[in-house]
Amino acid sequence: MPVMLPLAFELERGGEIDAQASLPTVWPVAAALRSAELLRHFEADWAAWYGPLLAPHAAAIAAQLAEEAALAQRLGGLPGTEHPLAWGGPVQQPERSGRLCAVQLPLWWAFPVLRKRSRRLRISTTPADIAALWPQVQPLLTPEWRGQAGLSLRLELETRLYWGAMAERTAQPGGVRWRPCRVRADAVTALPPASAEAVSALERRLRGGVGLLVVVPVLLLERPPPAAGPLHRGLGQGLHQGLRHLRRRLGAAPLEEREPGLVQRWWNDEAWWARAWPAERLGEPALRRALKQGALLQPASRLALRHAAGGLQKEHVLLLHGGQASVRSNFGDLLVADPGTDARVEHGPLWPGLPLLDAVATWRFEHDGWRAIDARVAALAAAIKQQILGPAAAGRGGGRTGGRIVLLAHGQGGLVARFALDAWRERWAALGWRVEAITLGTPHLGSSVPQDRGCRLMLGAAVDAAACAAGSVSRASLAERVRQERWWAQTLPPGLADAQPDGVRRLAGGDAARLPPGLWLLGGVWGAPDLEGASLRPTWLVDDPAERPATGDGFVARDSALAGRTPITGAAGPQPPPDDGVLAFDVSPVTHASYLAQPAARQVVQRGLLHLLGREGSWA
Repeated sequence: MPVMLPLAFELERGGEIDAQASLPTVWPVAAALRSAELLRHFEADWAAWYGPLLAPHAAAIAAQLAEEAALAQRLGGLPGTEHPLAWGGPVQQPERSGRLCAVQLPLWWAFPVLRKRSRRLRISTTPADIAALWPQVQPLLTPEWRGQAGLSLRLELETRLYWGAMAERTAQPGGVRWRPCRVRADAVTALPPASAEAVSALERRLRGGVGLLVVVPVLLLERPPPAAGPLHRGLGQGLHQGLRHLRRRLGAAPLEEREPGLVQRWWNDEAWWARAWPAERLGEPALRRALKQGALLQPASRLALRHAAGGLQKEHVLLLHGGQASVRSNFGDLLVADPGTDARVEHGPLWPGLPLLDAVATWRFEHDGWRAIDARVAALAAAIKQQILGPAAAGRGGGRTGGRIVLLAHGQGGLVARFALDAWRERWAALGWRVEAITLGTPHLGSSVPQDRGCRLMLGAAVDAAACAAGSVSRASLAERVRQERWWAQTLPPGLADAQPDGVRRLAGGDAARLPPGLWLLGGVWGAPDLEGASLRPTWLVDDPAERPATGDGFVARDSALAGRTPITGAAGPQPPPDDGVLAFDVSPVTHASYLAQPAARQVVQRGLLHLLGREGSWA
């Protein structure tokens, strides 16, 4: 017998939600969500709804659904998109303590979006309808939950918005231009509790554009808290701290600081880099040691290889990726497509998207995004001292050498760069080295996305990686990511906790807006890309149902990425720098995972590198 849940959809019209207006089109499906079925429904039944003029944008939506269906077929199921029944997973996902459990219901809704401008959507149900789910869901549960007494129930709605185009107003009254894109924006929102007389509703803003909204209900079950005495709690905490200290003494990252997809991603990425320089392939023992530490600094240009071999260089650029990512994924828009044929040392460039990186000693810092920021700062400092400063000093008899190091950092990697700069400048200035940094989409004022609405954050990064290389993710690793992300509100990994507003404030000594002098900041608002020279590859980002839909790049708010600074435009030309030399650039439209796909962002990065390397004078 299918599970039933009445949901009411109301769309704002003319500035207000008009109860007398015709209801929006909604397609309910009383079955477990499967990627292939979603694609079949869209192509056979729904695509025609958009009409012939919007057919190219409907085709872009269909292309995204087709790619997900193909990935699901390759992996034998796609956790985080499909219902667990589609991939043999458990219908219920318990939290580690055993008190909480999430049950994805076998039904879903599809809602076609066609709006010229932002509008408010309201999705509601009644407490009686939520309570009526319990007898319907019990047969799906294991005995330990099926017979549980005293459970409290809450309804959560997962939304996935597949965009085929964004709306852009024109000069004509009521005019609009549709800008093609391929974006999936995910959000997870628990409906607020409602009294017996009221309804429980989710209200969110919808951007203007052409898209398809998929709504998936999840029932949250919560057991009463157990009565644990202080002795029991103290023993548990003591054992946890003891194991954590032991792993640190052995030189390994604590278990709760290890990102689950790290090992598989590094093995795949190192094989990719080895295609460019087979002779420099990292050996298995060295890679295992790096995985144990959760940090790895490797050459990423011919000149970096030359420096490592004794041909000393004075200009170094270090690439730092964001959390749940790699240099290859975050900076892939600058790399060659096939290093085995296009970028061997004796052949063409490795970085055609930004040739300056081939003209300096470029390095890549691969790091575990779950490790605490200070641990990653220490690991990178040790690697720089050994691999960059050490050879330079040895080549000059240990005396003063001199040179420049610029950290080009994306996302969470920008926090590593920011909180390293002051100490490194003070420590290495005596050796003649200057250290500068450029950050892309870094949460300098913090980001509450992982804790407040982090479900699908790691999943999106993993699926992006899967698009880069077959075999880079598995169904089991995706399922584990979904389970962990769902319960991040209870316990965030240390690295993500450091990127929360409170974490950044703590690392900054109480003032998150105070930055090291000379920092270059790039941020923006997500939207359809600037088509000239930009790729329309699919992008997966975290949506924010509570905010107006123009606040950030899909993960980091623009204000946070620019540390509250007033941005200067890329076309403004030479301008006097602020007193502290910190420059902020708005490079909208941009998505968090594709800053360097946009020509405007690449142009600012090029300018920044030239300035900070001293080729055109530095403002730092």
